[in-house]
Amino acid sequence: MGSVPLLTRESEVVIAKRIERGQLVVLKAITLSPIVIKEIIAVGEGLHKGVRSIKELFSSMMKSSPKKKSPTRLSRRFGKLIKSLSSTKPR
Repeated sequence: MGSVPLLTRESEVVIAKRIERGQLVVLKAITLSPIVIKEIIAVGEGLHKGVRSIKELFSSMMKSSPKKKSPTRLSRRFGKLIKSLSSTKPR
């Protein structure tokens, strides 16, 4: 112990940015999958038909997120995502 210097604030920021970029790369790769696109569209249709609620869908995310987002705001954002995915055909 003591032989390895602690991270500086700048080093922590650099590492955090690398982690965030990596998470975005993974998210982009996952969301380009035709299977995932079909599932997201199916979930959106379930929301539209009232089979599922937006609160149910995002309850775990809302609990773990440091930024609390309202179910209405999430619903609008998810609706936009569904419309954009529905307008493009999965590969």
